[in-house]
Amino acid sequence: MRLEGLISLSKKYSYGFLLLCLLVVISSCNKKLDFADEGPFVVLTTYPGGENYYVEFYPRHIAVHQDGKVRIYTEGSEEIIVEADAPIVEIKLAEKEIEGIKETIENNRFFKLDKDVSDPGVMDGPMQYITVHTKAESKEVGGEWPIDESFQAIREEILDYVGDEYDEWLDDIDTYIYDKNPSPTD
Repeated sequence: MRLEGLISLSKKYSYGFLLLCLLVVISSCNKKLDFADEGPFVVLTTYPGGENYYVEFYPRHIAVHQDGKVRIYTEGSEEIIVEADAPIVEIKLAEKEIEGIKETIENNRFFKLDKDVSDPGVMDGPMQYITVHTKAESKEVGGEWPIDESFQAIREEILDYVGDEYDEWLDDIDTYIYDKNPSPTD
């Protein structure tokens, strides 16, 4: 074979290889996540910041399940008493709403986000975390007053569907926690 033929053949293989690489990159960008079927596929957790009374530092969870169930709840700790009778809100989202949350997670490339997306200028802000569960992995992203736009887009998508119920639950759980947890001076 002549040298020109080898160079021409080499160019064809190079273009083919380049095209193959490009297809792999494009297909990996559009890869759909296989969200977990068991338990929630996404949980938004927040804690208040600033100077608050100790009983105000309980976790606020919004757990979204594949079947549309959304559960708003808290958990106790060594410092804060939360028992089985604590207020819990359960609502049902439509399939379209669940798909909207999933698309927002995928479009904002959640699994590519840094684990800590805190605002470095904030020293006493609220803590916010999003945990996503797929069949293959789970990841938690968040921190103190997260400023990452992708994080905020996912957070807002979840809150858009439960805002009123969440606000009502906050009133109920605050009352419950203050009733169950005596003042340290009592």
